[in-house]
Amino acid sequence: MPAINVINFSNLKIKADVSESYANRIKIGNETLVLFPDMHDSINSKVNYSSRAINNLTRTFGVEVLLDNKKEYHPNMVAKLKINDYQSATPKIVCQSNLFKKALMIILYSFLLMEK
Repeated sequence: MPAINVINFSNLKIKADVSESYANRIKIGNETLVLFPDMHDSINSKVNYSSRAINNLTRTFGVEVLLDNKKEYHPNMVAKLKINDYQSATPKIVCQSNLFKKALMIILYSFLLMEK
């Protein structure tokens, strides 16, 4: 551990490690919701950096999100990132109750097939 840490409060950023399964979906410019659980606050931002190298030990890659200077953030504060990795121009809306009924019918049908 270093004896001294120099921190520039005008250029704070969030660093996070993301699973390699998202490597082809997370790009620079993806919209991100940054949640600060300790402050009960959230901000909208964008991915500023996305690493192209995958860590061999953790199978993750790094992303960075810049913070604005409007609020009082502290180094090493806990933050949660919700990165929008997919967006559709024409979304499809499906009724949740219909999905449940169909899933229940499939389970019941497969149960009946297994019983015979």
